[in-house]
Amino acid sequence: MSTNYNKACNEVLESIKYIDINLRDSIPRKIWLKLDENKDKNYKFKYDTEKNFEDQNFLQETKDIIACLYYKFWANTEEKQDFKKRMIEQEIKALRENK
Repeated sequence: MSTNYNKACNEVLESIKYIDINLRDSIPRKIWLKLDENKDKNYKFKYDTEKNFEDQNFLQETKDIIACLYYKFWANTEEKQDFKKRMIEQEIKALRENK
């Protein structure tokens, strides 16, 4: 596993402390355990309470994990459809740029 993935686990675990408790509680225990198991024991991430969630200095892998949590546990049906549409558009754009 990549070092960034392990650091991202730390960042997710720390940042989720600052979201609504109902959202936190909707994440299954096995996900929490997996994140904790894979975290980098030497990496320290400090969530900046002076910044909005979106303005944190997250690794890309952290953003990806949070996006997966959002899609799987927090998004309603309409948001999931919009999310899928945006992901497809990003894939198409990436394919066109790599031609």
